[in-house]
Amino acid sequence: MGEKTIYFMDGHGERSIDDTSRDGFQNLKNELNNESYEVKTLMLLQKNEIPANCEVLVIAGPKHDYLPAEIETISKFIEGGGRVLFMLDAGAKLPNLNKMLAGWGVTVRDDLVVDLNPVARLFGTSPVMPLIIKYGSNPIVEPMQRTATLFPLSRSIEISKDAKGGMPPEMLCQTSDDSFGVEGFKPSMQQISSQPRPGDIKGPLTVAVADTISGQDSKDKKAEGRVVVTGTSLVAANAYLGFQGNRDLVMNMVNWLSAETDLISIRPKKNESQHLNLNQRQMGRLLYLGVFGLPLCIIIIGTGVW
Repeated sequence: MGEKTIYFMDGHGERSIDDTSRDGFQNLKNELNNESYEVKTLMLLQKNEIPANCEVLVIAGPKHDYLPAEIETISKFIEGGGRVLFMLDAGAKLPNLNKMLAGWGVTVRDDLVVDLNPVARLFGTSPVMPLIIKYGSNPIVEPMQRTATLFPLSRSIEISKDAKGGMPPEMLCQTSDDSFGVEGFKPSMQQISSQPRPGDIKGPLTVAVADTISGQDSKDKKAEGRVVVTGTSLVAANAYLGFQGNRDLVMNMVNWLSAETDLISIRPKKNESQHLNLNQRQMGRLLYLGVFGLPLCIIIIGTGVW
């Protein structure tokens, strides 16, 4: 496989690929580098143009909406055969971006998913961190059928069959029947209801979709754009990328978008170094028992047998 370039959008409060904090994306950057992807950042506010070598454009957790001129550039990129991964957080007001996605049958709801599935509690998660064990049939999630993933603070996504530019979007990840969407969610809310209220959206809810969009490239030839949309960017954040199947899911999304379908898989778990922390008293006991005590016992027992 030749090296392909992944561009992460910047300039609208997106998550940083150099951020080592819990919510940063440095671990994802390292995973992409390990699979021979070159990772760069892109700011359309400086030059409203997507580079010709952009294999996949990632829009991860923007806090502010994109300008109409930027939306037009992104839309043309996709309809010309470009590939984009949208990771849109709950509570972010992005009317221009949402309108563009709605034109392709992907409606990003203004809610927060709460999942009361008791199985999720076994993993120590909270109801606002839906545990996903139900997947669609797209190649991205084919290997994920017996693997759990976590979608912290996610909004839900509605799929419409009335979409321009190709086949209807495909469901990738769906919450349990015990879930619901808190309509009108705002990050400033101090408390989230543990039970659905009138007007809330009853589950199961879709939290990730894939879409193939037919269009034409700059030479008026038929082109196939690809889009993946998730209801949260935290699925790929440093704090959650290592949870169960999160790393495989996010990397499979990138592989599908970049047409590297042979890389879609469940990756081997990394060997983690094991550390034994001992205080001074424990080290003293280990010294006396292991260095002096055990050999002395052997001598005494041997002498007794003799």
